Amino acid sequence: TIEAFLPAVAVEACVVSGRAFLPPVRDVRYVAALDQAYRHDTFVLAIAHREGTRVVVDRLRGWRPRRGAPVRLDALLPELKAELRAYRLSRVFGDQYGAEAFREVLRGHGLTYVERTFTNDSKRDMYGSLKVAIGSGAIELLDHPESLRELRTIECRATPSGGVRIEAPRTAGFTDDYAAGT
Repeated sequence: TIEAFLPAVAVEACVVSGRAFLPPVRDVRYVAALDQAYRHDTFVLAIAHREGTRVVVDRLRGWRPRRGAPVRLDALLPELKAELRAYRLSRVFGDQYGAEAFREVLRGHGLTYVERTFTNDSKRDMYGSLKVAIGSGAIELLDHPESLRELRTIECRATPSGGVRIEAPRTAGFTDDYAAGT
């Protein structure tokens, strides 16, 4: 069986209407996460902070490959570094795919890449925490159309082994690049 993972009405209730991003604030501690992609998906940076028990998404930035041309790391690195530096960050979290090479590239730019292994179980836990935050209104989401579309379309799918898989619909054109960063 397949069902929507997040109720659209709950997602909408967490959106701060008209907020495209929040500029950095001096005394706030931020955290950043990356979803690296080069050929088909969007390379996404997400920056957030906590306010008490609430999570506030401050910035979502994506680099999309052009038709027939992958995202070029050498072209996006200055922009990525500038985004991180603006929020006083030198460390960014991301998954294991291409982590070693990416870690070395970032190290050469004074940045640290912290690998988080993504498996079906860890992804389920991550999305489970997001579902709780959205359901309880403990997160402020940006008014970012692409990320909101992704959050509304994530599916919960039963696997043949009796497990659960949480992912973007398998229909062409749907991804969870921004949603995973959120």
